[in-house]
This record gives sequence, structure tokens and C-alpha cells, in this order.
Amino acid sequence: CCADSQPALAVSRPSPNMPKSPSGSKSPSKVKCSTCDEKKKKTDFEKDELAHGDERRCKDCKESTDALFKTALFSSRAKDDVSPDAEVERLHSADPNVQNDAASRLWTLSRNGTEETDKNIAAAGAISPLVGLLKHKDERAWFAAGTLQSLSCRSQARKKAIVDAGGVELLIALLHNGDADDKELCAMALGNLSDGTNDDKLSATIDRQVLIVGAGAVSPLVDLLRNGDDGGKEAAAAALANLFVLAGIHPHTDGPYDKRLHNKALVEGFELGTITPLLQLLKEGSAHGKHEAARALKELTASDDPERVAAVARGLGLEQGSGASGDTGTTVSALHEELARIAQTDDINSPITSDMTRMTIEEGVEEMAG
Repeated sequence: CCADSQPALAVSRPSPNMPKSPSGSKSPSKVKCSTCDEKKKKTDFEKDELAHGDERRCKDCKESTDALFKTALFSSRAKDDVSPDAEVERLHSADPNVQNDAASRLWTLSRNGTEETDKNIAAAGAISPLVGLLKHKDERAWFAAGTLQSLSCRSQARKKAIVDAGGVELLIALLHNGDADDKELCAMALGNLSDGTNDDKLSATIDRQVLIVGAGAVSPLVDLLRNGDDGGKEAAAAALANLFVLAGIHPHTDGPYDKRLHNKALVEGFELGTITPLLQLLKEGSAHGKHEAARALKELTASDDPERVAAVARGLGLEQGSGASGDTGTTVSALHEELARIAQTDDINSPITSDMTRMTIEEGVEEMAG
């Protein structure tokens, strides 16, 4: 507290009957230190401390407290001044605790930093050792997943580096076997890797989606959507929505892509029962959760598959179709309008399928072939 915000120390007039010292002078008055709780002479206090009322500290206690504060401040500044190069070097340490601390600092640096910060972390060579930490069954994997999730937000180059280092397979393994916090971070990272960025070519996004689906991500994502905590469910819905957009497209050098692979993620997700937990998240989730659920359900029904459209329509209480070919019972556009209404948003498009950037599948494959 500031000194001028505290009441001044009251000085009382001495009583006429106050006992005197043997020499005949008054005994020096003493005041209590709020820190050590001892009564001391006023000369043991600095003048400004005496103005602090009951919160006054003697000189010894004030000096000790100030020293502790300076130590804490130095430690805090040291953590703020993290060097990516130094921390990446520590990632290679043989000491698990050092690796853990380095991954933690890099995660904090990336989360609180800018795109330039992330570039510096990647340029220092962080991605490969971070991917390696995903193999461990301790906090190193969690901190590594968090850092990779943060680094994969904005750059195709960093996404490619994570993929090339084997990050997809290890993230999916941790998604299978990790705890709730691990799974949420892995789902978020896979969601980033399966999404496009401003500097992304559609072909690069498709390649990553194909890899993620082929590596078996859909099943553990659906399981997280069904059984995870709120954050895990939202992350799983977001990742699935991305994978439902264009996942499974695979170009062949000897001709057109195999259309049987086009709906791989959609079919697998539907067969694993993803519609029910998505509808639950749509109705009961947070605003963000509702949006991601609506986005995933839209992609599930975008191809006009009668069975999927009818299942979602029934879940929303709309007119029920039979599920037979050509009989959905409600139009897809009406279904998508209802999804947007429940999610309380005007836009449930996935980022890479917005009106500004959408390409047909054939155009995407042509780009990949070119």
C-alpha cells in the first residue's frame, strides 16, 4: 500500500501517572513490527514505515522483504527473457527435468509472443526435439504438445515441419493414450494441422488431411468428442469439422483421384456415431462448442448423403426422411439454416471452405497434379 493512503500513526499524550525510569526520564515508547511481531524502538523503523499504522515494518524486516522481492523479480525477468536457441539446446539435455522446463518455457514464449516469435522458435530447431518429447509418458509430452499446438496455428511451413518430423503419428498416439489434458492439446494441434492458413495452398492442406485420416485420427477424435471434458469435446469437434471438409482425397499419378476415398473421414465418422455427441454439443455446449459442432454437422451433410442428412434432421426435430436414396425429408439448405440458428451464428463455414477461398475438389486435385 502507498504511504499516503494509510492513516498516520496516532501519538497520544502521556499520562501524568506514567512511571518513570530510575533516572527520572520517561521510558522510550515502543511500537510493534507487523512482520516479526516484536515491539521495538521507533528508531528501529524508518520514518515512512511509522506512517503505515499497523502495517509498519522494522528496518531489519523491511530489508529482508526487499531482498526477497528483488530475487523474485530477477527470476521473473529471467523467465521473460527466454532465448529460443538456449531453450532448444536444453531440449536435447539428458535430464528430463531440464527438457520439461525448456518445453514449458517455449510454450509460454509462443503463447505470449507474435508470429515473429514463432518463426524464431522454429528457426532455432525446436520442432524436431519437441516432436520427440511426445513419446514420453510424463509432462514432457504435454508441454511439447502444447508448444506444437501453438506453433502450428499460423504457418504452413511450421505445419509441414511438424508433419515431416513424424508429429501426426505421435500426436494421434498421445490422443489414444494420454490423459484428458493431453488429449485436448493433441486434438487442438491436429485441428491446426488439418486447417488451412493464409499462406497455404489447398493441396498442402489436403495432403495433411489425408495423412491425418490415414494415420487413424478419426476414431480417437470421436471418442474424445463423446467422453472428453468440455475443452476436449470442442477441440475434437473442430478437428473433425476440418477433416470432414476434404479429407480422404488422394491424387494418383496415373490418373484421376480415387473417388471412393473422397468420403473416407465422413463415412468413418458417421459409422463411429459422431452425430449424437455433435448434436449434444450443439445443444448444450459453450458458444464456441456450438459453433464447432454446427460446422462439423454441416460438413457431414454437405454432400447430400440421404442417411446422414436424415440422421441429423431427426436429431434436430426436423421433418424426418426415410433415409432412402433421394428422400431426406428436409432440404440440406434448411438443415444448415437450423444449425446456424441453434449455434447463434451467421457463418458455420469452415475457414478453407469460405466463399472467398472455396475451390471444387476437382480444382484442388488439378492443383495437386500440377
